[in-house]
Amino acid sequence: MPTFNALPAVPYLSDEDFTTGQSAWNKLVQIGDSEALSNAFALPEQGAGRVGGFSFPIESIKQLLSAVAVRYVQVHFVLLPDTERFAVVCTALDKDSVPLTAYYGPGKPTPAPTLATLGSPRQGSVGTAVPPVLATDWIHGWHGFGPLTKDLFISADQTLEGYKFEVESVLQALFAAGSSETLELLLGAHQYYGPGYDGKPTSKFGVILATLASDGTGPTNTAEDTFFDMCMPCPPY
Repeated sequence: MPTFNALPAVPYLSDEDFTTGQSAWNKLVQIGDSEALSNAFALPEQGAGRVGGFSFPIESIKQLLSAVAVRYVQVHFVLLPDTERFAVVCTALDKDSVPLTAYYGPGKPTPAPTLATLGSPRQGSVGTAVPPVLATDWIHGWHGFGPLTKDLFISADQTLEGYKFEVESVLQALFAAGSSETLELLLGAHQYYGPGYDGKPTSKFGVILATLASDGTGPTNTAEDTFFDMCMPCPPY
């Protein structure tokens, strides 16, 4: 009878906890209370500020990418029932967006990244690698955003439930990670003028897949860091 090596243990949510968490996130956004939204994105440590992102073990990413026929990695938004705090979990999807894996995560919340030194994408990064000067705008947009509002988390007139990364982006991030033990999902706010210009910018919540060095307190970028963000909001995708 064949034997198999046991997979290293990584955090994941049960289907029941995911459904509960996704429903709670949707309810929070639809109510749209600014104070409740801000509390959901507060770091667990008292007075530590707004969540800057989430750290995922490389082992979780490896298992997601090991799913046969994977075409996308879906980042799902949930509200953890025990803490009522925002969190993210990930699944692998096939070409028809059918789930192939468990809900990996939640990722470990991290503070705002230190972005004092702008670098360039690692040599050999192609495709969806994003210049740090652009990723930095999105990151600063999130941390400089005033009171959080419902509109920030609405996509196609519905609650923004997450983002889909094409598998090539996640593979490139894993290449770029080198000996790092984690990949980061940083939070950002995309700001631009939408159709029917009225002088008011549109702001939308987003996530940025990143490989970052660590300064011991949180992620910090260097000339060797790489950002990926050409992902698709769900809904409508």
